[in-house]
Amino acid sequence: MISKQRAHTALVSEQDFVATQAVRSHRSAHDGTTRRYLFTGLLRCGPCGRKMESHWINQRPGYRCRHGHTSTQQPTNRRRKILYLREDHIITRLAGHPSLASDAQSPHDLAALLRKNKITIVCDQESCTPTKGPSTQVNPLDP
Repeated sequence: MISKQRAHTALVSEQDFVATQAVRSHRSAHDGTTRRYLFTGLLRCGPCGRKMESHWINQRPGYRCRHGHTSTQQPTNRRRKILYLREDHIITRLAGHPSLASDAQSPHDLAALLRKNKITIVCDQESCTPTKGPSTQVNPLDP
């Protein structure tokens, strides 16, 4: 269960955390290429509220949420299925969304618009919804 109140002060600010994620979003792969993730720090999982992590899959950028589970934990029968979303599918879902200005001419413009306006995208298997401001009180350092 996630606490509604913070038990202690944050080790880093959410702003520093997002800035670090942006630096990590341009990390080099084992083959020397640079992998870019446009929506690093901007996506939240609808079912659990956690920030989604960048994940390279099938030669393209994507995002996932493992709902706080790791390989060190035994799976339970009630465990949610891991949420995987391809970046190009997120872009398609957001294209023409009524709450987003049509100033975004490219996916890079869209990501910049979201960051500038502090818009978070809350995603589940079926949809991605822009949300102004923080969508939950989940600690930004949660997996």
